[in-house]
Amino acid sequence: MSSGIQGIRRVMLVDDDPFVRQSLRYQVEFADLESVEEIGPQLGTLPDFLKLPRHADAAISDYKLSPGGYAAFNGAELVSAWHRDNFPALLCTRYDRAEIARIRPHLRWIPVLMAPDDLNPDSLMEGLEACLFELEGNFRPVRRPWRAQVHFVEEDPEYAGSFFVELPAWQRDEVFAVKIKDLPAALGRSVKPGFRCYAQANLGSEDIDEIYLCEWEVR
Repeated sequence: MSSGIQGIRRVMLVDDDPFVRQSLRYQVEFADLESVEEIGPQLGTLPDFLKLPRHADAAISDYKLSPGGYAAFNGAELVSAWHRDNFPALLCTRYDRAEIARIRPHLRWIPVLMAPDDLNPDSLMEGLEACLFELEGNFRPVRRPWRAQVHFVEEDPEYAGSFFVELPAWQRDEVFAVKIKDLPAALGRSVKPGFRCYAQANLGSEDIDEIYLCEWEVR
């Protein structure tokens, strides 16, 4: 059983599935913390939800929140908005390639992304500590932003409006998808195979799914 973190006693659970919330509740309570469930069924828009009293010190959110009309936003939007508001939260979800492309624009403000199977009392506490560490203005090596060249390799044949990109300075020779709509408009109009530009990226990451890109440089 994990020991508590100063300042965190209650953890909000945001998931449209009550059975998933129950599973999360077990892990939170095994960590000697109190759970607060957002049962819905309609949390409304993100601005409206963010105005509501939280009654918690931290949170865990799923990515897919819309089934059944639970929320008019997704968990990546929520957790990144919370981070900007100095509220620690984990994004705990299963995702595929298409979903990580939608999550990636928010990853700079999501200190912890994990799969539900990886959540346990110890990883929960470690995740919350990582969130607090970053909220204090610190970065773990895997999260620190660096100016990096981004090479747009080719269009993604499976998803219209997406390009495969690579980071020449990154330690791995891998490509991942970026959506043109998530780029600054002026930059998006310039993108074509072979195009290069600069952005901030966490080059210390060892996991391609946790690479973020932000602060794009537009000439």
